[in-house]
Amino acid sequence: MEVSSKGFSLVELVVGIVVMGVVLSGIIPIMGSLEIKSAEPVFQVKADLLANRIYNQMKIRAYDEKSDHQGGECRCGENISYRGVEVCNLGACTGTSDFGPDGDEKNNPRPENFNDVDDFDTTSLCGLGSLSAYCYGNSNRCGEGNSSCNKINTALCGNRECLIPATFFVDNSHNDSCTLSGESADIACNSFENFFVKIRVTGENVNQTGLDSVTVKKITISVLSPRDDTFVYQFIRSNY
Repeated sequence: MEVSSKGFSLVELVVGIVVMGVVLSGIIPIMGSLEIKSAEPVFQVKADLLANRIYNQMKIRAYDEKSDHQGGECRCGENISYRGVEVCNLGACTGTSDFGPDGDEKNNPRPENFNDVDDFDTTSLCGLGSLSAYCYGNSNRCGEGNSSCNKINTALCGNRECLIPATFFVDNSHNDSCTLSGESADIACNSFENFFVKIRVTGENVNQTGLDSVTVKKITISVLSPRDDTFVYQFIRSNY
């Protein structure tokens, strides 16, 4: 009785393994890149929400430390008289070099204590109060012997500026329930864990045909995601 042979020969098995290895070597990197890209929309949405949250905090603050904080009838940088009587004269607005927390705000740097938009400038925030142990920049900004102060993104930090943990800006209870490191009982805090923020406030002159030049403040919010992606947002705040 004649029996037909079934299955694969040793040569066929070896060839099959080699072919499968070649195929997988091309597929695995593609699958890996797709997995990484699948997280990008999540980080983008979180960065958008975080930037919008900070923007909402800043837009309700006064334009300047020297602005009229009691009704806003007068603006810094303008002198108005009516029938020989001086009505408004708050003096010049704060110079760019002095942007950052003012007075008591330096002793207790918290977003709820900031009363004007340039208080949020993180260049001045780094190293103030409780943030001295949680700033992220180079050794020139952080100070000697501060092991928890590390540069995490040279391109974003540069040689002068630092990053602030996002949890600093998302504390809902205003009682430090958001810890600057580790987990928190606040869902909003945990949602932005390992996100970092840099905010720059600069003075910009706006020229319009037929009108005098107007100085405004340009706010640039840079959000660094856990994957080291940087998302940049900008808006203008005029003197009102």
